[in-house]
Amino acid sequence: MDKDLELKLRTNFISAYKTAQKECNFKSPIFIRMLNEHGAYETAKRLTNTSQWQKGYEKLASLGRTDLTVEHIILQEEYLSYFSDTQILNAKKKISTAKQMIGHKY
Repeated sequence: MDKDLELKLRTNFISAYKTAQKECNFKSPIFIRMLNEHGAYETAKRLTNTSQWQKGYEKLASLGRTDLTVEHIILQEEYLSYFSDTQILNAKKKISTAKQMIGHKY
């Protein structure tokens, strides 16, 4: 992933995070630390290498806001080619499971 696209990915993550803070009273210092230490692309890969729900994802999913997750963002067309089939499948599974279990607006 080139630097411009990674910056755009980071910007999307930060925007979603700020919306989650404002609208859902959501805080995840671990996520911000990951972004700062590993960058947006590596953070996304790490979070989607497994189908297990991390605490931050679980919180947003329980609030019906999977639209504010890394998983949702990386499924945008412009990012898909940078992630493995497994990572994409894991992201889709997490969102699908949240829809079935919890239901949500998005």
